[in-house]
Amino acid sequence: MAEEHVSDVSIKVYVDKKKNRIVYAECGGDFVDVLLSFLITPLGKIISLARSQSLPMEMGCLSNLYTTVENMDVQNFHSRARKTMLLEPRNSAETQCKNLKLKFDDTLGIKYSCPIDPCRYGNVSLCGRSMNREVNLPLPFMDVGGCFVKDDIGFIITDDLQVLCVSSSVYFFLYSKLGIMDVTTLEVRSLNVGANEIVNLLIYSFVSKSPLSETFLKCKPAPEFIYPILFPERSIDQSQRVEDLKINQDKIVTLKLMISKSKKMVCYAESDKDFVNLLFSFLTVPLGHVVKQIQNGCFNGCVNHLYKSVQYLDEQCFKNKRSANLVLRPSLAPGCWYRKDLLGIEEFVDVRYIYINRSIENSTSPTDGGFLSGHKLFMVTDKLVIALISSESCFCILKEMKVHFTDIVEKIVKVNRELVSQLISMKSDKKQSYSPLISFVMSLAFQALRLLVSSFVSESALTNVFVKEPINNTV
Repeated sequence: MAEEHVSDVSIKVYVDKKKNRIVYAECGGDFVDVLLSFLITPLGKIISLARSQSLPMEMGCLSNLYTTVENMDVQNFHSRARKTMLLEPRNSAETQCKNLKLKFDDTLGIKYSCPIDPCRYGNVSLCGRSMNREVNLPLPFMDVGGCFVKDDIGFIITDDLQVLCVSSSVYFFLYSKLGIMDVTTLEVRSLNVGANEIVNLLIYSFVSKSPLSETFLKCKPAPEFIYPILFPERSIDQSQRVEDLKINQDKIVTLKLMISKSKKMVCYAESDKDFVNLLFSFLTVPLGHVVKQIQNGCFNGCVNHLYKSVQYLDEQCFKNKRSANLVLRPSLAPGCWYRKDLLGIEEFVDVRYIYINRSIENSTSPTDGGFLSGHKLFMVTDKLVIALISSESCFCILKEMKVHFTDIVEKIVKVNRELVSQLISMKSDKKQSYSPLISFVMSLAFQALRLLVSSFVSESALTNVFVKEPINNTV
């Protein structure tokens, strides 16, 4: 049977005409599948999608990392393919996403192999050759029909992306909390949603509490309006955030910080390729993994509601447990892991896609060495702009920050995954405040993980992780 291609999916929205906002949308599993696929999309791909539509992307320092990769000479990378996999990273569930009825990422579900003596499928061949032969692998029998949720169940999507199963009690609670006494005041509109609108919805989910209204009504509801949280209140064990990490205390990256004594800020850091590899790897991390770490923090948008939806939806709504886990515990795409990786995110492994065992101890493949080659020294600014170090670049940064070189103090720091037990033993206390968000980031015991999260939410990533004092949490 030929693969079905559609250009849009249908939803029904209920609009409060007086306040010009979408109260909620009704849809089938096909639209919910598209929303949940946001969480398995790598951060670098989200930036790429935003730029393809000239949309502003507010994601901390990550846009600076992306621009650095774009502008860096390909000679600094193991291969052109390694640079490409940072600019156009693939997601680990792309085969599953072949079932999406509407694909906003045109690479979903497409696998490529090495044209000569195939090494693997994914972004990059172990032998360094260009991956230019398309391979169409069939889905497993159990994966046929739908992507994550069952396609014969009705869903409600609130304006701030809370996803719930259709239920009378949900309607009544929603109307009551919003003060809607007469449902006839709501205007019902049927919409056909295309790929461009999905990308807009994804980007608005980072910066808006009402992405449905902003995407489909082209308006921004009053800022004082606060949507009721429809999820049941229950504590989420903090240990769930690290249960999937592969712990290896021996992996350490060293860097030298140049700190302004008067401003108490990192001006820049000197590092070798290991630290830059760590930063570049952030672009391959799926959105859901970052949201998982800071879901109780203060998001400007509401993308965290999608993650909570998967946690709280009845398991009967999903095709199977594996489908839910793909979103709750998103993995790296094949080929994105490397031997000195510090984040410890699992790489998706499917025996159908791998032909060579890359765990050979003496391997010198790009997979083992990260993205960059050689032994160059780099300069990393507080905003994660990266360049080869030179006297001109150093003094340019100091001049821009209005800092004299006599005000600089050097500090050697080591980035590793330490104090695992401290993070696992953190209490889940509803009364404990994690605001502002950076305070919550600083409470994390994993330095590499703290750096990832800080790069996502802050424009001073190095200062927030290595200079500012963390707030001690009561355990």
